[in-house]
Amino acid sequence: MSRRFGELAFLLLAYFIAGKLGLRLAFVNASATAVWPATGIAVGGLLLLGRGAWPAIFIGAFLTNLLTAGTTFTSLGIAAGNTLEGVVAAYLIERLAQGRRFLLRPRDVFRFTGIAAAATTLSATLGVSTLMLGGLAAWTTIGPIWLTWWMGDMAGCLLVTPLIVSWAATSSGEWTKARAAEAFALSALAAATAFAVFGPALSISAGSSLEFLCFPTLLWAAYRFGPRATTLALASLSAVASLSTLHGFGPFAGKSPNEALLLLQAFMIVSAATMMSLSAVVAAHRRAVQDLRVIHRQLEERIDRRSAELAAIVETSLDAIIGTDAEANIRSWNSGAEQLLGYALEEVRGRSITLLAPPGREEEVARAFETARTGMSEYYETQRLCKNGDLVDVSIIISPVRDASGEIKGFSAIYRNIARRKRAERELGRKTEELMRSNSELSLFASIVSHELQEPLRKIIAFGDLLTQSDSATETQRAGYVKRMQDASRRMQRLIEDILDLSRVTTNARPVEPVDLGEVAEEVAADFKSRFEHVGARIETAALPVVLGDPFQVRQLFQNLIGNALKFRDKERPLVLRISELARADGFATFAFEDNGIGFEPEHAQRLFKPFQRLHRRGEFEGSGMGLAICQRILLRHGGAISARGELGRGATFEVTLPWSEKIAQAAAEALAAQGKSASPPA
Repeated sequence: MSRRFGELAFLLLAYFIAGKLGLRLAFVNASATAVWPATGIAVGGLLLLGRGAWPAIFIGAFLTNLLTAGTTFTSLGIAAGNTLEGVVAAYLIERLAQGRRFLLRPRDVFRFTGIAAAATTLSATLGVSTLMLGGLAAWTTIGPIWLTWWMGDMAGCLLVTPLIVSWAATSSGEWTKARAAEAFALSALAAATAFAVFGPALSISAGSSLEFLCFPTLLWAAYRFGPRATTLALASLSAVASLSTLHGFGPFAGKSPNEALLLLQAFMIVSAATMMSLSAVVAAHRRAVQDLRVIHRQLEERIDRRSAELAAIVETSLDAIIGTDAEANIRSWNSGAEQLLGYALEEVRGRSITLLAPPGREEEVARAFETARTGMSEYYETQRLCKNGDLVDVSIIISPVRDASGEIKGFSAIYRNIARRKRAERELGRKTEELMRSNSELSLFASIVSHELQEPLRKIIAFGDLLTQSDSATETQRAGYVKRMQDASRRMQRLIEDILDLSRVTTNARPVEPVDLGEVAEEVAADFKSRFEHVGARIETAALPVVLGDPFQVRQLFQNLIGNALKFRDKERPLVLRISELARADGFATFAFEDNGIGFEPEHAQRLFKPFQRLHRRGEFEGSGMGLAICQRILLRHGGAISARGELGRGATFEVTLPWSEKIAQAAAEALAAQGKSASPPA
């Protein structure tokens, strides 16, 4: 509260002192003067302290007039006009000209000038009217008094208000030694110019119009130092010029004191409006430059951050991102390219990108870059040559890189490793092919099954009809019919069992594990021992590997192949079946079942593995023709294979391939050693 009271008291005192000094220059009327800085104090004080400070202005104006030449009535009327002038000016400046910031923009300076002219018109009109009503002025003097009043208020507002507002604001400038020296030089030159133009030193005659020699220093202040220096220079020039003019010096001397002061105030009003506008233009320009610098710096920082982000994205990308010049020579190379292709950047920088093309595919690269030179991106899939000589499946996008003018200055090449996708596509193609083959085989199998099952079924139906329809058949004939129906039923049962065995290869499959083929061969040979001894046959088994398979199905494979050899033995000589290993390569082991049986003609080798296919009449050999088909299905399920070769009358050999590896064999050997057994050593 005390601070507010002190501010109002100071404003009242400043107004009173300025008013008393101004009225000392009242020549046309004791209450009208051409020099009235009190208006500037009033408007500036209300802008700084708020329009609520108007009582200080009113009291100051009342006391100034009452203690000078006015009556109570005229002093109250003039005080009311002076107060209304200040309140209206402050209100309009706040609403229309950014308030205390009106010196920062040219349009606000223009608005401030217009507001000052309008507000001072109120004061001059009310003041002159009060003097006329109070009998302190004659009607014939209204014009000179009003003009003097208005010019004094207008000049005071334009010179003092900006001075108060600008110096009350916090300075944002930094003073260096060079700037301080420049300010000192400006002050010295401004003072010298003011005293030269308006002082007695050069004895410039009245009407010489040399007052405009003061403009260069005012321009210097406005352009280099902004609103503060400009308002200070204007106020200082006004003070020097007013004192000199009153003493009869300068271009405005030689007339009556009031007329000389009016001419001076007109010059100062024009100078103030012009220089403050220029100062605002310069200030706005500097703020714009500063804002542009800030924006430029922010943009640079954003660009740097964005560039760093893009660089990080490029560098950490799993894709190979390669930059080339316009001639397709490599310039940049990210870590993804190094990982994919094996080269470091130093090894490929400056070399043609055709370095990465497999032999014979250089034209493919040239065609892709020719398309990119037209401004279009090129996408294709191919293979690229790694440093170690391997080929890798990749998808490639070649895109042009343009400079600011739109010219193509280079190219970007993005290589994506699609080896996994290609493998999946190949696997899908293989499985599709297998599915188509399986469907074809299934269709054929269904046809064969239908044919094979219908044959015994027709016999059952036929002999059943004979039993029910033939009354003349003897008991012996009826017994024969029944026996044939039973034989047909047994054959149908065997066919169904063989079909189920074939289907169980995939439906009842077990997980694969290491299987010692030597141990399987011994166990199956033991199962066939009595049958082999009965016909005088023997099995010779060599060392066999450990493979990866389904133990149950591998055992069934051996049973079918050994049983097949026993079935198709030559009755004229003892059967000898040799089971031996042939080779181990590329992760597979190949072993053979070689017999000296009846053999077969080589052109029938593929027929052996088809369901229900027989090379002999049904009565010559037992069986349904499904044994070898089951063997082939087992091996296909394991990713292996089976083939046959033979010669009629000289025996047959079946070669079997199953997955094998050194690691599997070693693990099996260690396991068997722990059990006190031995496995076939790795080849």
